[in-house]
Amino acid sequence: MARTVFGNIRMRHGFPTRRKKQRRDTLPLKVEKAGVVEDIEIPVGRHPAVTPIVFFEPCGILSGLVGPERPVLVRLLANEGVAPSDLGGDAIHVDVKPCVAELRRFLAKIAHCFTVLNLGLDGFSPWLVPLILRGEGDADALIGSDAVAPLEGARPDRSNVHQMLLRIYSTKTHGDVCVVHIGLFCNWFADGSADRMPSYHVVVGAATQRSWDRLQTPLFYPVLSQREIERGSYMLSDPLDMPT
Repeated sequence: MARTVFGNIRMRHGFPTRRKKQRRDTLPLKVEKAGVVEDIEIPVGRHPAVTPIVFFEPCGILSGLVGPERPVLVRLLANEGVAPSDLGGDAIHVDVKPCVAELRRFLAKIAHCFTVLNLGLDGFSPWLVPLILRGEGDADALIGSDAVAPLEGARPDRSNVHQMLLRIYSTKTHGDVCVVHIGLFCNWFADGSADRMPSYHVVVGAATQRSWDRLQTPLFYPVLSQREIERGSYMLSDPLDMPT
């Protein structure tokens, strides 16, 4: 995911990498001139670094929605960069790969590890291991994104590029469940912006008494992690207009 989906945008903004020697100075781009498409290389600083941003429906366990696989919306996020006229062309073409299944598995790994960080290996009953190891499981039931604006008091601090939040929700069908909210690139846009990023949520497993006990202990990494210990129910409000 970091290389295939987010690679261009990470290079464009100079995100940290363990492979500095492999980081390129140019990125590929397709320019159309009089109906002919030509492959060229553009300096990283001028490349639009188009990135597919995937929006899911709320997951089945939290929303109570069941049935066939629900729609997935993909929005393309582009940075200011070179224009077709700068290249003597009529249009620019960029290849993107949403990788929906890989994204869900990626989110599952992040959420599972974050829960272990906060609760320990024995602090909850995990449900994501088959999805993480073998790509198996009902991803629609376990992983989704919020179609509503987060409550003001529940919005994570945006001092970091990415944010995570661990909560316990009471559900009608699965009892108390541990849920991790993940905001990727969540501080890129102002609150209420039409260009907001999705807030993903992942049901990592069943909450136990040990989960409640450990949620009330001091945080391991207060800057990195945020948690809420109040018992709550997941509620869907009026949906916002979903980007297309």
